[in-house]
Amino acid sequence: MAAILSTPDAEARVQVATDIFIKQASISEVSKKIATAVDESLSKQQKEFFLRQQLTAIQRELHALQRSNGANGIAPHSPLSGDGLSTGSSELDDDEQHEADDMADLKRRIEAMEPGSEERKMGVREWRRLKRIPQGSVENGVIRSYVCYDIFLSISFANDVCL
Repeated sequence: MAAILSTPDAEARVQVATDIFIKQASISEVSKKIATAVDESLSKQQKEFFLRQQLTAIQRELHALQRSNGANGIAPHSPLSGDGLSTGSSELDDDEQHEADDMADLKRRIEAMEPGSEERKMGVREWRRLKRIPQGSVENGVIRSYVCYDIFLSISFANDVCL
C-alpha cells in the first residue's frame, strides 16, 4: 500500500496496483486449490470411514443371522439354508474367534517383551491402534505386520540372532 502512495506518477501507481492485484490473485488461487484438495481428501476419508462402518454392521448382522439359523436347528450351510454347501463345521467358519485368538497372541507376546523397552512401548501403542481399526481395512494389515515385525525383532535381538 505504501508503494502505491509513494509513487508520484498516476500510470506508475496503476502499474504497482496491478502488480499487487496479480500477486494477491495468484495467492488466492493457490489457497483455493489447497482448500479444494483438503476438502476432497477429507471427503474421501469420510466416505471410507462410512463404508467401513457399514461393512462392520453388515458383518455383525450376518453373524447374528448365522447364529439364529443355528439356534433354529438349521445349520448355516445345511441343505435347508439354501446355499448349497454341505453341513459340518469348518475352521474357516469362525473368523471372529480366529481374530480374537490372534489379538490375544499378539498381546501375550507384547507383554512378554522386556518392560520399559522401546520395542514394547511401540508394540503396546500399535496394538491399541490395531484394536480400534476394523479388521478388513488396509491399515489393519499394515499395523498387524508392523506389530509382528516389532515382536520378531525384539525376540531376535533378545536371543542375539542375526537377521
